[in-house]
Amino acid sequence: AETRWKASNIDDPITDWDEDIIGRTAVVELLSEHALRMRTPIVALKGGLGDGKSSVLNLLKKAVVGKAIVISFSAWLPGSEVTLATDLFNDIATECRRHLYVPQLRRRALAYARLVSGSVSYLQGLKELLPAQSQREEVQELRDTLARVPIPIVVLVDEIDRMQKEELLVLLKILRGAFSIPNVTFVCAFCDEEIKRELSRDAALSPDYLEKFFPVSVNLSAPDADMLGRVFQTGLKQAFI
Repeated sequence: AETRWKASNIDDPITDWDEDIIGRTAVVELLSEHALRMRTPIVALKGGLGDGKSSVLNLLKKAVVGKAIVISFSAWLPGSEVTLATDLFNDIATECRRHLYVPQLRRRALAYARLVSGSVSYLQGLKELLPAQSQREEVQELRDTLARVPIPIVVLVDEIDRMQKEELLVLLKILRGAFSIPNVTFVCAFCDEEIKRELSRDAALSPDYLEKFFPVSVNLSAPDADMLGRVFQTGLKQAFI
């Protein structure tokens, strides 16, 4: 039978270590340290568009699976600020349930998601993203519930730099509350310049304040141009084999 040639996109994120020609081991190990040993609540994985942030998240998942509950979440897909919060916390509850039963987790997670997304529409700026007194009970209930999970929970959030301003505000409010939630690490991959550009569309928002939400950052260097050329040539050869 005749075999038809199929195009392969070498720009697609890699999913396994044997595809890691560029060498991302050091970055993945550092992120693993933050998630498993230091239990850092929020870590920013910063890099330019096309620098391989999604690939690093895929490899990080490989590195920590079995030692943590891992949730992979694309922030670009939901389509609205309400859906984003609900989908994110629903995914966290669902993945935890696959490993063990935690009473009230889904109910409390979704209640917190609705509270966060509903309150963002009243915000005038990033300074108001601190949880109000009325929200602290919801945060505390979710905190107490997640504290019962005996292993780390690692949430890998990708495509943040494709979000609209309203969705970004929801995510930032979620992350602000995450500082008080034990056992959970959010690893957020994005291009810093793209997020600041989106926030700058609103004069009331200060892009410089973004740093307060991501006190720990891991910078992903752009791949070497010569190495990219060799990877491209290797991809072409494999496509025609």
